[in-house]
Amino acid sequence: MRNVCFKKGLVVGIIALFLLVSTYPSSAIDTTIESESNILSNNGNTLYVGGSGPGNYSKIQDAIDEATDGDIILVYSNIYKENIVIYKQLTLKGIELEDVPIIDGCNIDDVVTITANNCIFAGFEVRNSSEIKWTYSGISVTSNNNVLKNNTIHDNENGIWIEDSENNVMYNNNLKWNTIGISLAESYGNAIFNNRFINNTLGIHALSHSNNNIFLNNIIDGNGFQLSQSSNNKIINNSITNYSNVAFTPALGITLYLSHNNVIKYNTIENYEYCGICLEKSINNSVFRNNIEHNGWFGVYLLGLSRKNIIKQNNFIENGFYDDIPIIPTENAFFINCFFNKWDGNYWNDWSYKIPRPIKGRVGITGLIPIFNLDWRPAQEPYDIEV
Repeated sequence: MRNVCFKKGLVVGIIALFLLVSTYPSSAIDTTIESESNILSNNGNTLYVGGSGPGNYSKIQDAIDEATDGDIILVYSNIYKENIVIYKQLTLKGIELEDVPIIDGCNIDDVVTITANNCIFAGFEVRNSSEIKWTYSGISVTSNNNVLKNNTIHDNENGIWIEDSENNVMYNNNLKWNTIGISLAESYGNAIFNNRFINNTLGIHALSHSNNNIFLNNIIDGNGFQLSQSSNNKIINNSITNYSNVAFTPALGITLYLSHNNVIKYNTIENYEYCGICLEKSINNSVFRNNIEHNGWFGVYLLGLSRKNIIKQNNFIENGFYDDIPIIPTENAFFINCFFNKWDGNYWNDWSYKIPRPIKGRVGITGLIPIFNLDWRPAQEPYDIEV
């Protein structure tokens, strides 16, 4: 009976998530529903860890070792000092009575490693990975089509590390006090929804050709996104701000380096010391309908021969209020040695005229020769962009 009730609850969760993201790209919805429905189609046994039931296991890894593909492992509240490896197709779910079950890695290696495909990991607190290597993590995923949801992941080198993996889904997780909240390396087609990132040194890092991922409706307080050599990703409807972060002074909202054909839209990027959005050596990206507000040096900064990017219909409000950069003026937007970028229909709080609004830049080997781009059709009123 417990097995049936759990599956019914998970089906309801899938329906709720479908309704939540119905306005977003269908590929992400398809990934979410396909991942969870494939797992639910298995009719396995249910094993229990903790609690007082007869035959319950005392260690999570013991239950994993005894389970077979398709089984469900339900874990009662307790502190489990383990480093577990999920190498079979399983569902692990925390049973929340007074507190969620805690998996404490005791600063040894990865806390949870998922090497099997089609797993669900939900309802745990995961903490204290090793800090010896920068790839150690609370949850390490090296497989495909897994679902990670409703977890709290903190005090790890990486909250979640995803390597050489496809079509994983992560949503409703809280990631805090990690060096990096979520890292993706050579990973494709993953969907990251509705997560909260607080007091991480960096929220999300996609590197080494992590392409075609989608990041939707996340809340990030602190340094936001860094994409390095990663293309065709979508960063949509995220709140990327720095107001209550106390771990350090965040400098950058979204940074792209050697990353092309990405879409950044419907986000709020606000209150960063340096830049809201920075594109370096990046081509053919779309920055569309974002609130870019109150960032210290620049709202948008292009450098390193970034070209053919489109910056369209954004709200640029009160950026560039720091004046501590030698020689270079702080502005709502600025560029150095970048060409063929298109600025169109943006709202500028410092421009009330109906004539084209100039965007200041510099060119030359030393980057000191003044040049201008133009926003030919600046908006007269800010856009109503709700995140």
